Amino acid sequence: MNYKNYKKFVGVGVSGMMMLSIMSPAFALAEGTTDVQSMDMGKKEVKGNFCDNLSMLETRLTKTEDQNAKINSRKDEALSRIKDNWTNNDSKLDDRRAQADAKRASKMAKMGNKVNVNAVVLNTFQTTVDALIKTRKDAVDAAVKAFRDGATVSMNDRKTALLAITTAHKTAITDALAKAKTDCAGGVDAKTVKTNFDLAKKTADQKMKTDRTTLNATKSNDTQKALMETRKQAIKTAQDAFKTGLEQAKATLKQSMQNQPTEIKGDTDHDNEKEPTGTHDGN
Repeated sequence: MNYKNYKKFVGVGVSGMMMLSIMSPAFALAEGTTDVQSMDMGKKEVKGNFCDNLSMLETRLTKTEDQNAKINSRKDEALSRIKDNWTNNDSKLDDRRAQADAKRASKMAKMGNKVNVNAVVLNTFQTTVDALIKTRKDAVDAAVKAFRDGATVSMNDRKTALLAITTAHKTAITDALAKAKTDCAGGVDAKTVKTNFDLAKKTADQKMKTDRTTLNATKSNDTQKALMETRKQAIKTAQDAFKTGLEQAKATLKQSMQNQPTEIKGDTDHDNEKEPTGTHDGN
């Protein structure tokens, strides 16, 4: 019995291209250079009586809020694109697996039609290999899902934390403006009102800076590396188990058909569930 190009009908792989799709400009989203911004009133000094120009400060605050809203919207859009890519890549991977399954079934059918092949032995071998492939596929899919879930949580957590920092800063500035209005209406000297407002804004800006520094202390790249390593080890474990099981199945088949010549060769296109070599998600 000749098993030339044997592994063409044994394995079903996740190609390197498809597995590049598992991860993430996800984290580029989290570590982007454009994050939430503070209201900048220092570059353009409010001229004239401070109390007469409070509306100008309110306009600047509104403009900053609009900018931050656009930034958050872009982050949402980026995450949505990443998830769309994951879905598209899953579809392509399903097609690739289906094609490999069809080729393997065709090869097995041709072997079964040979008069010198023991049907019971061949069926046992096919059942064993099918089970090994399913186990590997389930393990790889679970590793990919865990990776994606972790990436999504990491991005959402950072986005939520940034939003909380932005909201706290906005609230502090809004409160400072409200107090300035009250003081101006109550006849407090405009210079004193401005001094108090500037101090409140400086305090809010410093808190925002400190909070962002704390948030950035643990880089999302660290999370990315940890998730990738976990995925890598899970896929390696699945692949090693598959290879061990396959060698055992081959040995059993040879033993059962020892009177028939057996030649087994590999096909790297279909035998391996490959670990990705990059970090991007096919974007």
